[in-house]
Amino acid sequence: MYYYNLVESGKRLKELRNKKGKAYTQEKVAEEVGISREYLNRLEAGKKGCSVDLLVIFAQYYDVTMDYITYGKVETKHVISLSEKMDNLSADRRILAGKLINSILDNLL
Repeated sequence: MYYYNLVESGKRLKELRNKKGKAYTQEKVAEEVGISREYLNRLEAGKKGCSVDLLVIFAQYYDVTMDYITYGKVETKHVISLSEKMDNLSADRRILAGKLINSILDNLL
């Protein structure tokens, strides 16, 4: 089970901003996502939480999942895309696809 930690979530937001480069100051990011610099500062310091709507904006802005920002859980977009495709299959085809994927992975190991 994952627990939301404001401080750790804030550290991840700051880390994501820093990874974008020195040009991405708090002022620049705050303006681009539509919040004040002070609010972003408090978010990055772990002193304030944000709405789900703002979390979605940050996830899109930094090209990560909301789970990564809130919990540090890393899932690549490829894994998410595969999961979405699996969800669209019928139950029988989902079982077959799961068996095929497991067989392929077993042969790779």
